[in-house]
Amino acid sequence: PPAPPAKKLTRKEREAEAKRQREEEARLKREEEQRKKDEEVRRKQEEEAKRKADEEAKRKAEEDAKRKREEEKKRPKLDEDDLRNY
Repeated sequence: PPAPPAKKLTRKEREAEAKRQREEEARLKREEEQRKKDEEVRRKQEEEAKRKADEEAKRKAEEDAKRKREEEKKRPKLDEDDLRNY
């Protein structure tokens, strides 16, 4: 069966409904803006964490390379005679 005809709204009811819709749209817009801000903050935090991790990995690699060079300097060099007698 067809829906019963909608009851004609009074001017006050129409204005109240329009106000409710505007408030709902404003609320949704605020929530979307907040979601975007939160997402941006999270993205920046992730980028910063990755940058720090990359820096730490680079520093560690440089330290390891330096330590290896130092160990090479300390190790006695074997000359030709030593190698023949070895």
